[in-house]
Amino acid sequence: MCVCGREKESTMHWTDGYVAAERVRTCAKPLLLDLSSVILNIADFGGNPRCLFDNWQQLLGFEIGWIERDYAAKLCRSYHVDPDECEIVMMCAHDLTECHLHERGASSFLVLGKGYGFPEPLGGTLFADYIEGKRDYTLEPVRRANRENFDVPAGKIHAFFADPDQHLTLIGFVRPKIKAESGFDVVPFDYVSRFAPVKVRMRA
Repeated sequence: MCVCGREKESTMHWTDGYVAAERVRTCAKPLLLDLSSVILNIADFGGNPRCLFDNWQQLLGFEIGWIERDYAAKLCRSYHVDPDECEIVMMCAHDLTECHLHERGASSFLVLGKGYGFPEPLGGTLFADYIEGKRDYTLEPVRRANRENFDVPAGKIHAFFADPDQHLTLIGFVRPKIKAESGFDVVPFDYVSRFAPVKVRMRA
């Protein structure tokens, strides 16, 4: 699959994203559960769990922060993962985010709400399967609950949403990194309709 208009040494099949996601899943779920326990302890003592994350910025319509490098190394060592090959992030959606896919990065997420220092999650994700040569897609909504774990394979079209005046907060493990020196592994899609059924078109 080459959806960015750049040459590739080999063609990526859509199933490659699910193979990468399986590799991520083997360590991501327990790693995120360990991290959520730390966040829970911080919240229990009146702290702000966001302090574990640096370089907060607006990206693709949500807030995102990357976990402190030293703590990332500590977490990754516990699961025999190279911290230079992955990202551990916190993301906060306050509305409908931009729609996109990642060609290489497979992600696993854990939803955080009450008990973790955040509002109860009222929102979810929107998904569609990428098909080579197809430009128009209808996104299927999936509502998410507190403490729910879910995966976004590489090559999966997706967006996040929060209900009006509500929030959706997640921690995520991404491998390989989406944020690279050359930019972000992001292929954008434009909204044709933001209301159900939500429709998007691959950006030319």
